[in-house]
Amino acid sequence: MSSPHARFAQQSYLLRCWPTAPVTRKKAHRFMLIHLQTGVRRGFTDLELLIAFLREQVERTLDDKSSGEP
Repeated sequence: MSSPHARFAQQSYLLRCWPTAPVTRKKAHRFMLIHLQTGVRRGFTDLELLIAFLREQVERTLDDKSSGEP
């Protein structure tokens, strides 16, 4: 299945990052990516989820290109 953003040869995101209220001693942040071509916003509760999403988007874009999709 193609990514909804796969039709773009280049993907541009705006990343917002802010600290959450300190519930524990561990520093925590929240993240939001805004896909600049579509305006779609996606929130993440930790850095690992953000990185996993970006990795998936890159892999899908590469898979779509290698399969000959426009």
